[in-house]
Amino acid sequence: MLAEYLLKSLVILCSVCVYSGVCSAADPNQEVYVSDIHGNVIFKNGTVQYVFPIPVGNADYSTNATYDKKGLHTLYEFSRSFVKDVLPRSFPFDLLDKIVNGNFSVSEDYPKIIREVKGLAACIVIGLVFVVSFIIGGCIFCCCRFFCGNCGGDGIQVYKENERCVRMGLSQALVLMLICIFSAAVCVFVTNDTFTDALHFTNDSLVSNVGDIARFLNNTGHRFQYLVTDMYDLVHAALQKDLIKEEEERRGGGRRREGRKKKKKKKKKKKKKKKKKKKKKKKGEEEEEGE
Repeated sequence: MLAEYLLKSLVILCSVCVYSGVCSAADPNQEVYVSDIHGNVIFKNGTVQYVFPIPVGNADYSTNATYDKKGLHTLYEFSRSFVKDVLPRSFPFDLLDKIVNGNFSVSEDYPKIIREVKGLAACIVIGLVFVVSFIIGGCIFCCCRFFCGNCGGDGIQVYKENERCVRMGLSQALVLMLICIFSAAVCVFVTNDTFTDALHFTNDSLVSNVGDIARFLNNTGHRFQYLVTDMYDLVHAALQKDLIKEEEERRGGGRRREGRKKKKKKKKKKKKKKKKKKKKKKKGEEEEEGE
């Protein structure tokens, strides 16, 4: 079967070389010589006009490649930029290879290590500083409260001149912190909801992708059949028509030659008859003169 397809493809290429005007801009007023069901046409002057694009069969794929980010594009971009800054873009396989082979040297390779882990190290250090400072601050508050009695409120409130400004400043800071916390909580809930939708979208996309792969393979088979079989049939029909026409012309030429030969023979016979008649007339005249 493969050898047959290859042979047909070779025939198509050779036939395309014969018809020199392949895929050129053809005049629609030209007389059609051969056509097929797909709309491919061979004109009488040898120009071949193929259909473009190639027929693909059922090209209605069911996969929806668009995803609705629901207005969280800025948050996603911020998260991606943070991850790219913190984590290395690629795993340092060369360093791992040096460690495994025993060629690793701290004095030579430490700049590369720092470049790879500096973002992650900064986040770890900041987290450790926050944890340690929180623990130390809690211990100081407990010691002052329970052992020294210095962290409690006084029974008599004393208002200072800037007390109102301090309260307004602290209230504004509290409001800003609440807004930030509330915004973060909203982003968490929304991202969780979109993550759930993304899981459903992935499940549906997986099923539709499997169907689209089968459809694509089927369309590829149809395209291959179109290129190898249908286009071969078109060129084969044109060549066969040319051969039939040449055969008819050859037979017609033979008949014309035979007709010419017969005419020549008839003329020769007529000439011979005329010569015989002339000879008879001469003999008769000579006999009459002799008498």
